[in-house]
Amino acid sequence: MLPAHYILVLLALLFPLQVAKGTDHNSASVPVSDWLPIKNIRDCLVIDIAKWAVDEYYSWDHIKLVFQNVTKGDYKDVQDGILYRLFITAKDDDSFINKYPVCKAVISRRPRDRFNKLISFYKPMG
Repeated sequence: MLPAHYILVLLALLFPLQVAKGTDHNSASVPVSDWLPIKNIRDCLVIDIAKWAVDEYYSWDHIKLVFQNVTKGDYKDVQDGILYRLFITAKDDDSFINKYPVCKAVISRRPRDRFNKLISFYKPMG
């Protein structure tokens, strides 16, 4: 029979593996491929997703931004659709300054039902 401290060590080693195995409940986070560059950032689908992300950001922080354009973008196939990482220039709605900060948005999209989810949106301060 194993001493009690060996059993405790064994449980301490196995428990984190079981917890880590069971924590992935969001299938959009399971990568199928690496980030790939979007070849045509002026594609109407990319522009529509970027505009949607800017509008959705308002519901998060109640800061109204005006979409300007997409400067760069990547996408990644995931189990439940596509993740887009877009670099968007946008300005504050009430700003008259021609300084457009580059915002970074990550959007999960399921093409089969056109469902979008804003995962993150980073707007530089100032």
